[in-house]
Amino acid sequence: MRQLARNLHRQVSWARDMRRETRGEGARHETGDVRRGVGALDEKRETGDAGGARRETGDGRRGRRETRGRGARHETEDIMAFHVSRLTSHVRNETQGGDMNQFITNREIYDKVICGLVPQARKRLWIATADIKDMYVAVSGGDMIPFLGLLDRLLARGVDIRLIHAKEPGPNFREDFDRYPRLWKQMERVLCPRVHFKCIIADGAKAYFGSANLTGAGLGAKADSRRNFENGLLTDEPSIVEPLCEQFDSVWRGACCVKCGRKKFCGDGPVTA
Repeated sequence: MRQLARNLHRQVSWARDMRRETRGEGARHETGDVRRGVGALDEKRETGDAGGARRETGDGRRGRRETRGRGARHETEDIMAFHVSRLTSHVRNETQGGDMNQFITNREIYDKVICGLVPQARKRLWIATADIKDMYVAVSGGDMIPFLGLLDRLLARGVDIRLIHAKEPGPNFREDFDRYPRLWKQMERVLCPRVHFKCIIADGAKAYFGSANLTGAGLGAKADSRRNFENGLLTDEPSIVEPLCEQFDSVWRGACCVKCGRKKFCGDGPVTA
């Protein structure tokens, strides 16, 4: 009888645990089965059917093992999927030199985008900005050169560059532009007055997008006390980079030009009909 009482106590405790740990309709059914099993054991104890009680207890144990096995398998699958996802992300970040889903602000944008992402471009560089002004950047050796000079070096390496901007550049930008004949011949440019997004995409694989325009106070080497307060995301996540590329390309190829209501302000639209 003492052994039977201990078995009953274990089943009741397990039923209580099942109510806490399992969820959904299946959990309610399983707990109801346990309760019915306990009730049957009570009846058998009252009639003195110890053998029946032992058989019922054995059935209850098998039920617990089966239920726990099913729950454990589901939980194990979820845990494995979670850790595989984390491991895959970790391996990707390690092989690419760090976490490439970074929220960056202010001076970080200059350091990681203008001095980091842009010079790393190998095949193509896409830049979109609303405002555009002359700005200077540091290059190897500590020299400060116009950002257009950095773009000229990329063109010399065979990098294709596309630039979309909403405003006409100022006189300083134009003066520096004239200093680099390669820019006239090789850099592609479109003016679209509706563009307000800002992004820099390197090789269709890594990108920055955020608040900063292509200006000294936004992306340039301004002093911390004089630069704008900006922020954005630096990423190589395909689910972010790919639609960003598509947005840029849709403007570039004139996907919205036919129905555009601001054609009279735009002389560069690839589609004028």
